[in-house]
Amino acid sequence: MDPTYEHECNISEAAGKPFPVDDLIQVYTSKIVSYIEEHRLNKDSNTVDKPPFLLIYTPDNTHLPVYASSKFRGTSRRGLYGDAVQELDWSVGQILQTIRNGHNENERDTIVFFTSDNGAQGGHGNLGSMGPFKCMKGTTWEGGVREPALIWGFPYGSVLPTNEVRMQLSTTMDIFPTILELLSTEYEESSSLQIDTINKMDGKSLLNILRDNDKPSPHESFIYWRGDVIYAIRVNAYKIHFYTEGCTSYWVPGRTNVTSKPIVYNIEEDIEEKYPINAPELYKQIVNKAMMIRDNMYEDLKHDKSKNPPQLNYCDPAAALYYPDYPVPPSNISECVYS
Repeated sequence: MDPTYEHECNISEAAGKPFPVDDLIQVYTSKIVSYIEEHRLNKDSNTVDKPPFLLIYTPDNTHLPVYASSKFRGTSRRGLYGDAVQELDWSVGQILQTIRNGHNENERDTIVFFTSDNGAQGGHGNLGSMGPFKCMKGTTWEGGVREPALIWGFPYGSVLPTNEVRMQLSTTMDIFPTILELLSTEYEESSSLQIDTINKMDGKSLLNILRDNDKPSPHESFIYWRGDVIYAIRVNAYKIHFYTEGCTSYWVPGRTNVTSKPIVYNIEEDIEEKYPINAPELYKQIVNKAMMIRDNMYEDLKHDKSKNPPQLNYCDPAAALYYPDYPVPPSNISECVYS
């Protein structure tokens, strides 16, 4: 249920009358709660009276423009942004409580993933913080891509530990194969998924590390893309930058630099990406590994049947995020230049 596109919900009307944009989270939450109640397990038996459901909730808040309903406006110490965070927290709480209220079977047969798609906005006012991580949304520094995640309510019988933390490398691409393994569904063999098995699935199931914290990440490497250009690659504890981006101000177009030679950080020990490693043999070994991964991925892309260009390959300065008093330049759609 992406609220922006959910065809059954006219976001300009609620209950047949107009409502202010500030009430969107209230409207989204109400509709989601109703949807879950309609699909909950039958309270009078242990059978499902309606098919299982997949619900994807992608609220636009706390993205720009930041807003909060009258119920939450002025309730935090962080201004309007803090109010919006509190309302989003309330919204998630209402959803989880609805699952709990349905039936014991409902709660134990439901899994919830909670995460973000990128780092905090930063750059102006109280628009979030990435803490120790460098830079912000829109860059391939850790502050642009690293975010926390919570997993709640695994299906009954999977016997997973609770109230534990995992630090192994994982990505949002792992959610899909994790669910497939929970359902005991093999990706290649599932004709009902109607997926071309020639295409590769980049995600990996997380069940092993969720069950056992001593297990390694299913990923040896992770690629940081910008359009169809690989800006950086992580290989185990090391991150290799081929391109870097300025992050002094999110509100003005940043500068992209092609580094004279790759920059390498140990981001398990140096999470702020401050101190490039200075060990020639180790550097050479890591960079060679990263370049091999990069070249193999580019070779894979040559055989991509879809031939669909990434969205970030096209740039329009008028579509960038500008602070209200910053003059918006005229529209000029063109292929992005990475230099």
